[in-house]
Amino acid sequence: MFSRLSFILPFVLLSVSCKTKSPSRSSSIEPNSAVIINGGDNNIDVLDLNSLKIKDKIWLKTDGNTFSHHIYFSKSRKYVSIALPYFDFSKGHDGMHHMSVPGKVIVLNTSDGKVKVEIEVPQANHNAIISPDEKEIWTAGMSHSGRVYVYDIETGSLKNQIVVDADPSEIIFSKDEKYAVVSCGESSFVTVIDIAAKTIIKEIKVDPNPGNVWPGLDNSIFVENSIRKTLNIVDLNALKAVDFIDFDFTPGFMVYNPKTLEIWVCSKSDDNVYIFKKGADKWEKTATFASSNGPHMIAFSDQFSKAILINQFGNTAIVINAETKKEIKRIATGNKPNGIAVWE
Repeated sequence: MFSRLSFILPFVLLSVSCKTKSPSRSSSIEPNSAVIINGGDNNIDVLDLNSLKIKDKIWLKTDGNTFSHHIYFSKSRKYVSIALPYFDFSKGHDGMHHMSVPGKVIVLNTSDGKVKVEIEVPQANHNAIISPDEKEIWTAGMSHSGRVYVYDIETGSLKNQIVVDADPSEIIFSKDEKYAVVSCGESSFVTVIDIAAKTIIKEIKVDPNPGNVWPGLDNSIFVENSIRKTLNIVDLNALKAVDFIDFDFTPGFMVYNPKTLEIWVCSKSDDNVYIFKKGADKWEKTATFASSNGPHMIAFSDQFSKAILINQFGNTAIVINAETKKEIKRIATGNKPNGIAVWE
């Protein structure tokens, strides 16, 4: 009996393992959905925003050494883009200082979930975004020899390579679609790049060692600084820092809700999300949402009346009433969710 089980059990385990790592059938991503990228599984959970249930799962075909990181819709929602660095950023960014590893970009068609283009990147990348005209893919190589790479979305060929300071991380586009913006962790500046010309037009002074940049209110960006425990607000019309918040915790992802006029900030030093609102002369902490095990990113839905918070180490997405700050529903996700994008 023992020898028979010894033969069968490895076969069963192998079958399960192969099944979980294989791409699923073709799956479309439709309006009224949120996509959640799971770095530990290299797959996408498709969340129905009406039922608040996971309605589909799309597996990425990888070699097993990548850790999918952050996900973005293109402007028309025709594509989603994902970075697949050969480094697990859930363990922090400091490990990148002691190694040189490559990255990858995958773009999927939302119509069928199939790969449109897959691109090898020389350095590990934090995210990948599609240009407003949907002809290019932009990503940054996170290393001491900092680079921003621009690829053709049809052929995957490298079009431009822009030299920036050491350790560029998240790259985003301005709301007026003029600029690409990235912060470099070994500097005290945010780099602003003209999208059309592919040239740096300004280095904007912020607090030393900025971590990531995120879309802010109006045509501004938020600059996250985990070392100084600050947020800088940079006006991209004036091309200068115009406001700030000092924290008593270590900030991570941050996002603005134009309906409630609040900034929601994920804390890296505890399992909370802190909410700030502008007072007479400064931003003040007005509410706290107790999360669970690694609050990592937030997206708003239902005309900014709901927040969807993903917890990287809790393997959950929590739907929150944006006005009352009360939990509506907790949803199980895949392993290590680290990015979310909404299509309403």
